[in-house]
Amino acid sequence: MTTRYTDPEWVQIIRESQESLSDDKTIYQAPMIGSPEFARYIDHTMVNLDAKKEHIDMLCAEARIHGFRSVCVRHHSVSRAVKNLRGSNIIVGCVIGFHEGTQTMTEKVAEATQAVKDGALELDMVLNYPLLHTGEFSACYTDVAAVRATAPPPTQLRVILETPQLTQYEIIAACRIAAHSRADMLCTGTGVAPTSEGVERANNVDVASTSPEDNVRLMRDVVRGTGIQVKASGSDVKSLGDAVRLIEAGATRLGTSHGVEMMEEARATVQGITHAAGMRMTMEIAGRDCGGSADGGGGNLKSVEEGGWLETPSPEGTRTPVRQYFSPFPNRDQRAQKSWGNI
Repeated sequence: MTTRYTDPEWVQIIRESQESLSDDKTIYQAPMIGSPEFARYIDHTMVNLDAKKEHIDMLCAEARIHGFRSVCVRHHSVSRAVKNLRGSNIIVGCVIGFHEGTQTMTEKVAEATQAVKDGALELDMVLNYPLLHTGEFSACYTDVAAVRATAPPPTQLRVILETPQLTQYEIIAACRIAAHSRADMLCTGTGVAPTSEGVERANNVDVASTSPEDNVRLMRDVVRGTGIQVKASGSDVKSLGDAVRLIEAGATRLGTSHGVEMMEEARATVQGITHAAGMRMTMEIAGRDCGGSADGGGGNLKSVEEGGWLETPSPEGTRTPVRQYFSPFPNRDQRAQKSWGNI
């Protein structure tokens, strides 16, 4: 496969992208935590080398229970995952060139070919990011473009950048290369490669100086207007708070092995609100004012008859508080809970 641009031409493309950055700080609205919409952000992931058949079976069962968007596995587990999820709307993704990204182009193409043949609808390909360190942008492009040619649409191609290993300049370069290769999505990392703390490269930016949320915003900014989306993945997504912060930063998918814990944490939070509401209803029946929240939140719930809402603080570091709505009921014996959500 021939390269699209020479390395000097890539340098010019990257420089133009640097100059056109918008520094957009938009806070995107996260869906209701614990809701079906929230669950559909999650790619339930198991890419351990020692994953056994029963582990893949459990992964797929959990995805069905919680309604996750997809499962993501290694290529030798694709056919089993597809069989497990037959009849559901949960799709199967597969990592390619995992986790180093330094496999040969031929090896990556072979993995992609087999994964698609076995039923994978999404491919998460690890970029050969060491080539970015040495300015070999044409070779990096050829690597991605070869997999894209092997697995054209409707197969989704997502390119894992491994942002903890990259400077801002290299992240921009990776985004431009993926965009020119017609990738559908950018992923932040594998969760396996260590962070190279204190390393400085082409643009004198410490690779450890930016947060996962800043990286998501940067990646969105570089590919704005192209339709390419950003998936936060790996070690960036370990808790419910991480998930909400990254969605607020602009991530449209979350690749994580912690999806079940996140859903359980979210539902526990919602149950806590419901319990608080029940206490306030008891207080109201006893003739006491029950507006507001005892745990630092707020609200305007005054009585069962009037209805209203209660709110708990957002997960630490996020701007998406959880608000529970209660419809008015003429009969105090009816349940107060009607629906719940985020504002």
